[in-house]
Amino acid sequence: MRWRLLRRFCHSPRRDIFIMVLAIATFSLYLTYYMGAVVEDKRGVPIKGSVSNLVAKLDVDFDRNVSDEGTVQQRNIPKVIAMEGIKSTNSKVKEVTPLQQKLFQIEEELLQQSQKVDSIVMVKGQLNVINRDLPVYEQAFKKHGFTVKTGLDRRSAGRLVETNDTVYSNTEDTVDDEIESQSKQLSHNSEWDGWMVLLCMTFTDGDGSTCLSQSDYSHLAPYQKINRIPGLRNTLWRKDSFCYAMTAARKLPSLRKSQLSPLCWVLPSQYEQFLSVADALGSEAKWVFKSPYPGGSVHVLQPTKERDFAKVKQYRAQKAVVQQFFDNPLLVFGLPISIRAYVLVTSISPLRVFLYSEGLVHFRQDQKTFKKLPNRTWYFAQLKQYLKHNHGPESATIAFKNMEAVIVQTLLVVEDTLAAHCGTFTKTPSQEQYRCKNSFQMLGVDLIFNSTLHPIIVEINGQPHMQTSSTDEGWASNTIKQNTINDLVALMFTPTPVSEQVAEALEQLNSDIGVVGINCQPSHQLCLTNQDLEYLLNTRRETVNKGNFQQLYPSYDCTKYSLLLDDLQRFGSINLNIGDSDGEPQLPYQPIHSNDPMHQPIHGNDPLHQSIHSNDPMHQPIHGNDPLHQSIHSNDPMHQPIHGNDPLHQSIHSNLPTNTLHNTATLHAVISTLEQYYYSKQTENNNELEDLGPQEDSYRNKTERSFQKPGYIANLIDNVFDDDDRPVDVKYRRPQCSDDKGTMPYLIGLYLDPEIQLSPEFDAIVTEYQVTVPYDTVLIQVWGFAASCDCEARLEDKYGPPRPANYTLGIGNNRVSMHVVDVTHSEPWVINTYTVNVYRKKLSESDNVFNPDVPHQVCTLIQECDLQVFPEESCGLTLMPDVRWPDFTSNTSSLPVCNTGDAPGRWVLPCLSCDERNSCFWKNAAWFPHDCQHTTLPRQTLRQCLAGKKILFIGDSTNRGIMYYLMEQVNGTLMQWDKTHNIKVYSNINNNQTLVSFAYYPQFWLPTNQRPVFDKALYQLLHRTLPLANNTNTVLVVGGVHWLATHHLHVVQQSLQREGLTGIKKIMKGLGAGFHQPIDGVHCLSLQEQRKLLLHNAGLHDHAISLGFDVVETLNITMARYKDFLQGKCACHFHKVREITSKDLMSTTKTPEFYVKKKHSTYDLNEEDEEFHEGQTSYHVDGDINALYSEILLNRICGN
Repeated sequence: MRWRLLRRFCHSPRRDIFIMVLAIATFSLYLTYYMGAVVEDKRGVPIKGSVSNLVAKLDVDFDRNVSDEGTVQQRNIPKVIAMEGIKSTNSKVKEVTPLQQKLFQIEEELLQQSQKVDSIVMVKGQLNVINRDLPVYEQAFKKHGFTVKTGLDRRSAGRLVETNDTVYSNTEDTVDDEIESQSKQLSHNSEWDGWMVLLCMTFTDGDGSTCLSQSDYSHLAPYQKINRIPGLRNTLWRKDSFCYAMTAARKLPSLRKSQLSPLCWVLPSQYEQFLSVADALGSEAKWVFKSPYPGGSVHVLQPTKERDFAKVKQYRAQKAVVQQFFDNPLLVFGLPISIRAYVLVTSISPLRVFLYSEGLVHFRQDQKTFKKLPNRTWYFAQLKQYLKHNHGPESATIAFKNMEAVIVQTLLVVEDTLAAHCGTFTKTPSQEQYRCKNSFQMLGVDLIFNSTLHPIIVEINGQPHMQTSSTDEGWASNTIKQNTINDLVALMFTPTPVSEQVAEALEQLNSDIGVVGINCQPSHQLCLTNQDLEYLLNTRRETVNKGNFQQLYPSYDCTKYSLLLDDLQRFGSINLNIGDSDGEPQLPYQPIHSNDPMHQPIHGNDPLHQSIHSNDPMHQPIHGNDPLHQSIHSNDPMHQPIHGNDPLHQSIHSNLPTNTLHNTATLHAVISTLEQYYYSKQTENNNELEDLGPQEDSYRNKTERSFQKPGYIANLIDNVFDDDDRPVDVKYRRPQCSDDKGTMPYLIGLYLDPEIQLSPEFDAIVTEYQVTVPYDTVLIQVWGFAASCDCEARLEDKYGPPRPANYTLGIGNNRVSMHVVDVTHSEPWVINTYTVNVYRKKLSESDNVFNPDVPHQVCTLIQECDLQVFPEESCGLTLMPDVRWPDFTSNTSSLPVCNTGDAPGRWVLPCLSCDERNSCFWKNAAWFPHDCQHTTLPRQTLRQCLAGKKILFIGDSTNRGIMYYLMEQVNGTLMQWDKTHNIKVYSNINNNQTLVSFAYYPQFWLPTNQRPVFDKALYQLLHRTLPLANNTNTVLVVGGVHWLATHHLHVVQQSLQREGLTGIKKIMKGLGAGFHQPIDGVHCLSLQEQRKLLLHNAGLHDHAISLGFDVVETLNITMARYKDFLQGKCACHFHKVREITSKDLMSTTKTPEFYVKKKHSTYDLNEEDEEFHEGQTSYHVDGDINALYSEILLNRICGN
């Protein structure tokens, strides 16, 4: 019975119904599973924005699109009800538009494909290029989780060379054979399967056997990328091709007034044309002749001059490219500059291009040779600061906007040529035309600015030099190069979902835009295809992940390129024969896409174009014989749009090519509108109140108070000091600044490194702070950030560095000033100043009271271990064996007085233990020669000695410190003082019985060609001090920190002979410690250079003795105590002049140690001292070490 019923059921119509129900149920279960699935990457991490996540987020968007009455607002894209089972938490039915579904599916397919394969980067190319550039790329890709593989032996360098062109060699066939051999070897390597990125490192386009054959391009998977745009070498990269392209572009009406590159000709084919133009421009015009081959010569010639014409004639048969010399370049400090900009092209048609926010600025020798100056390279941030300061606050914006424009215009000019070349990779007519979607390329664009800040492109390099420099001067270049590639990888390969953003933006378009497969109608000016939507998704994704790249095209202001795109549509694109670079390109004056609706510009209801092109037939939509529109809008009822209630069949367009990709001109209006929408949304978000965010920055949170005011905007360019490889980089990143004018006087943060607690704690309203640091802290780094976007925080003065800068800390008080500078004026305005008073402790401040009855070891100090300039000597404190402190002082007091100023010695001090520096009594430290002793002359003896003498000092500020010490010791006080940098004569010394004069040399702050020579400075000093006696009553003291050389001593001898003063007393002060800390604008000597300085000082010493000089040796004295400097960036000043009042001075009669400590001072007040009045100001020279060698010098003047 059962079998009979079953047989009857199987032959009845109910069987079909049952199977259909079962199939529908199974399909529903599949859809439920699919819509609820979470896409995971290969590490098992859910991808934010998968279908289930995206649909869950639609509640917010849906609520925003519902009117007060609860009805859905009308959109250009019709909506459908989401699938059953998808409910919001408040039981509302969420709507998902067909466009959102379509974008979700396209994006998810792309992301899933890239997540299913291993992140492998394969490297092919030429060995020398790989050895040069791969380390930077390799570090960047590995940082983002990629595995970099290469089958090449990178230990052997290739024979190929490159400057800015293609590959050349003495035997090009040999080179080609080598490349082909390498490629064949790699092609059989199984490791080449399944790669995601192919890095083609070569001086060619990489086609053929070098990297990837043309036939293989069209078979690449969507996720596979290669860093080569086929055809670019023979359009922009080669010098001759670039010249051809730019010459043709000059014929376009929109570019006739906007020069993209210099006038140029390719020789010898255009030799006669060049001569006729050169003759017409006259004799003053200069021309640059470049060899098209790497390493070739570059000549600046004037064909109208007889001397140059003979050289020009050789180019009748010799290949070259000649460019008009840029005769009015922008000068920076009197020198011309050139720009290296890093440009990333991620799509050629439609165009998508980014500019890295930092680049290189190369200084050139002069306007005649234009050769690059070594070790003179800026980065963009420095150039922008210079432009703002010297050319006005808007100049930097104008200059860089102009640079962005010429780069985009240059790429737009060659777009169709490159797209057509990629189209030839399609093997059969049935295949979809290949559009090089897998290609991207980093370009090095070289530009020059003229004096009106308009740039021109000189050359374009398709394989920019990315090798890092090992020198200190190259640190900025290295940082920029590495950060550029780091951000390139993040931009290209970060799988950020953006379909929601794109869908929201597309819904803002007017009703003239449709989408193929959804609502493409006859009235639409354009129907977006799947390929167009994929381009829009990739554009948004790359923009979101652009890092420090700036989006050039498309951008919110890219409507400025509309006229150029119109010209390219109207007159045709440049027709370059990529296969033959020797052929001159032509610009056909006819529309090359007149019958192709995929290349029509969209100007339908766009108000920006309606007024311009409403009556222009060239800009009307073409639907006449277009097979695409015929197939869509035929009379076939099967192809008519169905507007019933079935959302799944609302628009059926069979035979519609959904994979067609439009070019830039066609999509220009659409992408311009989308970018403007993104920009407006971003502006709205930026104008909302935002905290600085955690940023994993505990350092900043300790010393920073954020302004809780609206108006913060993100910085356009990050600080160049940001380097992801350094863990402290976050400290240098500027917080968001404010457009609120009320924040202009304030800092948003003030920082010291090493981290030191400010007292009081930082508050933007408080401008005065106190800090105490230990003795060993001789250098701090200081920086701050202005709260206002119109201001900068600058150290020391209004022209100071607006970035982290080092600051030397002398013993005692140091005043660090941070100015808030308004940079919106041609001259910076200081509108507020923050001051940090840093007190650096002395070694002796931790001393206990010295008890002579307690046994103390005798410790010597020749050099510190962290500046060990004497390789053969011990460093640090060394025990003097078998001697106790009382015995040592007793023995030295019986030594004879030194009869020279260069007696060898060392620092000696008592310690409980020489192994413990904290147990030492540094107040008792003194310089002791080995076999004699230096004494301090009593004031009365000193006055008698100096009566009738004239003492002339010539040298730097260290000599000036000795002079002021002498004046104070003789007079009992110092009533006159200034930091003179000229000749100064003091006649009121020793009751007018002694004259002291000083000439500052050398004047480092002047340009080299403006500094007075030593002979002239000495001559002026001698004549300002006349009359001079030719005996020991005239004393000449010469010396400085590091500048003194033997030829200066010879100049002294010759000058004295000329003036008849050979009988005077001559004293040379030796060199001194200094220039050991890295400070902006001050040279810093390495340890090896410090050791060479010792040898130089020894040579000076011997030479001075041979010429009859007395020598006061100061280098050994100061080098052992190099941390005891008192002031100055050079860390070389062991004196400091301090202002005191008469009230303070009177108190010193009770405590003379208030001024000069230990035996180096006999300072007291008596009836012979200068008279003081209440409230009168005088000065005192601090510095025990300065006092020490000043007393030695006084002994050499007065004898023993």
